[in-house]
This record gives sequence, structure tokens and C-alpha cells, in this order.
Amino acid sequence: MALLCVLLWFLLVVTAHVTDAQRGPRSRLILTEASDYPVSWESRNTPSPQPGAGPEPGDRAPAFQVPTLDGKFSYDPAEGALKESLVIHAFTNKSGFLECLWSSESSLKSLVKGLPDRTQVLFLSLDDSAVSDALWMREQLDRAAAHSGRKEILTQLHFCPVPVFALGNWIPNVLYYWGCMGHNCGLSQAVFTSDAWKMPIIIKRLDARYDWLMGRWSAKTYQLADAGDGCKPSPSLGGAVAWVSEGNCSFFTKVQSMAKSNASGVLVYSLPGNPIQDMNCVDLQCFLPLGIPAAMVHQEVSVAQALR
Repeated sequence: MALLCVLLWFLLVVTAHVTDAQRGPRSRLILTEASDYPVSWESRNTPSPQPGAGPEPGDRAPAFQVPTLDGKFSYDPAEGALKESLVIHAFTNKSGFLECLWSSESSLKSLVKGLPDRTQVLFLSLDDSAVSDALWMREQLDRAAAHSGRKEILTQLHFCPVPVFALGNWIPNVLYYWGCMGHNCGLSQAVFTSDAWKMPIIIKRLDARYDWLMGRWSAKTYQLADAGDGCKPSPSLGGAVAWVSEGNCSFFTKVQSMAKSNASGVLVYSLPGNPIQDMNCVDLQCFLPLGIPAAMVHQEVSVAQALR
């Protein structure tokens, strides 16, 4: 039986909203999350399709053909393809999780070292930037394969420069029908607004793993306060969300210091040119659970200037 595994697709939308707060000793913004203005932190799940409305796990995958950077990739069950597994990976640059995954050397090495010999992987892009996405993904995996001494694995990897919506086969239907649910499964975003801005600023975010952070973002309004690099406790933040830079100490230290500073949560922004990273604990830190939520985003100049 053919094994068709669609790794990643995103239907869950989580957003954030920021507006100007009254000026105090520090410049602040109000951070909330949802879909309308004014809004609060809220996660929404796209309703699941009704049973029988689409393909089901175990259904035989029909034959298809797609262009790749190295020619055409064909899948035809009638020609013996059932003897191998096919993994289809759908990438989008709108996902903080996928940015972290594809920028992580350990993740890429795990793929090239652990991929079974009888498994083919087809890499797709959900975006209009499918050509550049395919070239970038191939470059990332070429480098990982070279460093791992497994360049032969590259013959099993196929990169399609056509966006999913333009494929013209059954793959888009499967991706849309099999919605992804769970932590970091959706396109988590932070939306910042200010009375001084004409348009909101929307950026992707990656929430820290919850095996060491027990807090959750809740449906309420937050203030946002600049707290430097967050490596040492600050004067009481009064329940505001701490806006801190990456670097100079571990993510655990930042969140722990901000929790001691009476912050209600932490947004860590990456330094210019750096990707969003996995905010995880290390070794014994994982046995010291913290009670506030945290996430990583890209640095936004306008947000930083509004907090000065």
C-alpha cells in the first residue's frame, strides 16, 4: 500500500494586537490577540471538514507528475511506486515554526541521516515565492548532506518550483482537507497597532514549548514594555508583557528573570539577520517549570521605537 504522509499544513490562525497605552515612566503598548479591533488573545481553529468530504488516511494515492528543479517527478502506483514511501512537505515562509525548522542544523541533519533508503520526499511551497523557496530548501539540504557525509541522499529529495495552488492535481485538495491542529501547527502571528500608525504591523511568532512553560496566552489585554535583553530582573513590569532581545543568556534565564519582574509574558525578538529559534529549556532547567508564556518574533523597528 502506498504511504502518503503530508507533513505540514496550516489552518490554525492566532494573532496579536497592540495599541498605544497611556504614557508612564516607560513607553508602553497594549498587546492583545484575536481577529477584530479592539481584540484580545484568542486562538481559532478552522472547523474540520465533514466525514466523507475528502480523502481519508489509507486511500491509495492516484498517479501524478510535477516539475522539479531537476526535471519531472512522477508517482505512478502501476509502475511499482507502491514499494516505496512518499513524503510530501509543504513549506510557507509565513510560519515561524517552519522558519525555525529549516534554519536548524540539527533538524536538517536529522532528516538526511534518518531518511530511509526507500523513501522519497517531495518539497512544495504554498506561496508565490515557490521558485526561490525550492532553491533555498535545496541549498539548505545540500549543505546538511555534505556536512553529514550523505550526499547520496539527495537523489531521494525533490524540490518543486510551482506553488501548491497551481499544481493542478489532487495534492492541493489533500493539503486543504487535512488541516493541521496542535501546538505551533498554525500560522501564529503577532499584530501590533498604534494610534501613531496608519496600518498594523503583522509578524509571525513561534511560541515556546510548553513542557517547561506552564503559562498560556489568555483572552485579555496586555501592555508591552521594553526590558532590554531580559537577562536580569527589571523593576516591576506591573503585569506587562516583556519585549526583550535574544542573546547574552539562555531563553530560560530571560523568562525566569521576567517572571521575577512581574511580567505576564515574554516576547523575545531575534537580532537582525537571525532566524526565529526554538525557545527550549536545557538540561536541569527543564525541571524548573515557569508560569508565564513566551514566544519569539522578528525585531520590528517601529515597535522598538514606540517603546522608547
